[in-house]
Amino acid sequence: MLVQDFLTHSANRLPDKTALICDGRRLSYGEIELAANRLANALIAAGVKRGDRVAIYLPNSVPVVVAILQHSRPAACLW
Repeated sequence: MLVQDFLTHSANRLPDKTALICDGRRLSYGEIELAANRLANALIAAGVKRGDRVAIYLPNSVPVVVAILQHSRPAACLW
């Protein structure tokens, strides 16, 4: 099972279960899935398409986890 499939599967089965704890903040599988989809949709709206490269330059944080997990949705290459 691929990571992105695991997230979607977990969000469908256990949407309220804690998936990430970072800096005292708890996020459920459902919250991460929603945030990853929002970011993917924003990238698609900005014109990102299959084969494009997207750079992520963030410190270790909730947003970087979401960015990493969303990378498969618009099928852009994560760098």
